[in-house]
Amino acid sequence: EAREAVGARRRDGAWRGREMAAKVVVERGLPAAHLLEALIDDPLPRVRLAGLRALGAVGEAECVPAVQVALDDPEVADAAARALLQLERRLDRRFS
Repeated sequence: EAREAVGARRRDGAWRGREMAAKVVVERGLPAAHLLEALIDDPLPRVRLAGLRALGAVGEAECVPAVQVALDDPEVADAAARALLQLERRLDRRFS
């Protein structure tokens, strides 16, 4: 139920809804990494940032390629690097 609500927010035309979707995934520990990956392609940097922060917190190894692509985005590269480091620590694996 919460997962569907997050999915609906991700498609929301208002950026605040998309940003909040990332926060809800983390707060509730929802298995919704695919939704977060979509957020890191958002046109607004703050939504991309929220998606990257959330992927660092709850993402799995399958999310790493999307995070690595974000390393080339100058507006969110630092957040992508932090998310990648957080994934490495949390999953006890090296991805770079």
